[in-house]
Amino acid sequence: MQGIRIGLATLCGSAFLSACAPDAWKPDKPFDRFLNSVQTACYYDPISSTTVGNLLEPSGNDNASYFLDVTSRLYFGKITQSDWTLMITSQLQANATDRGVRCLLNMYEKDKSKPKPA
Repeated sequence: MQGIRIGLATLCGSAFLSACAPDAWKPDKPFDRFLNSVQTACYYDPISSTTVGNLLEPSGNDNASYFLDVTSRLYFGKITQSDWTLMITSQLQANATDRGVRCLLNMYEKDKSKPKPA
């Protein structure tokens, strides 16, 4: 019985980790610069009952982890801005018009329009 529990726990853990964006936890200078610019511009802006700054803190908070994962997916082109907005607002019970949502998307548009180094 214990072997079944260990196997099930291992399977669930693997499924959880594989659900994360593959780029979410790897160091990436352009993505780190993007997050730094978001932190500077949007830190105090609310998304539902929290702020962008709280979601960028490595606190081990599930919402913070989810926020970084979904934002990584957006940044690397795995999801659209509409997908990101829906996923974040659903998870945080927020509105698409919340200042933090609008600020991050504005920063994303600015970053996306910059020429990328070759």
